[in-house]
Amino acid sequence: METHPLNIIAGSRPHFAETENGDAWTMTWFADICRIAIIDGLGHGPDAASASAIAVKTLESLGPVHPAEAIQRCNLALSGTRGVVMAVVNIDLSKRSLTYAAIGNTDAVMRIGLEGQTKRFLSYRGIVGAALPTIHAEDVDLPESWQLLLYTDGVMDRFDLHDELRAQADSQTWPEEFLQRWGRLHDDATVLLVSPR
Repeated sequence: METHPLNIIAGSRPHFAETENGDAWTMTWFADICRIAIIDGLGHGPDAASASAIAVKTLESLGPVHPAEAIQRCNLALSGTRGVVMAVVNIDLSKRSLTYAAIGNTDAVMRIGLEGQTKRFLSYRGIVGAALPTIHAEDVDLPESWQLLLYTDGVMDRFDLHDELRAQADSQTWPEEFLQRWGRLHDDATVLLVSPR
């Protein structure tokens, strides 16, 4: 089994009354570039899951394009569906850089360096597949030590990042425990943590 130089752990679960999850995430490697995306189909249930599945299939068919282009391609593929909100990040290990773009209410926060500074990324209002605004991407130079947390709006944004990262270090089941602590029962919820090995 191939070992990649990033450690990626994720958890996802549907709305408490649904069997199909309207959230999704995907990861694709292109040599030294890793593309990661989190996707939230609008609402919940089968139609949300269908829209998210289209976004995943579209992303996995693309080469190592810029995150803004990846979202634009998903916008075309999702025409006629209920649409999604999503975040796409390209991590270029050879350049030690990260490029992030997001539309709609997904969130991302990064712990940078051993001193533990935090950076919160911006997401712009819109719906991928229906009302796509101009996409603004952010570029970040990566230090040796960093951790990136991505999550959908089914996660309550009241947690302490540093507390959660300490809890993750001590638990093999951290994603499920995180969603138990912070996931909203009345929505699909997804969390994904990325860090260098």
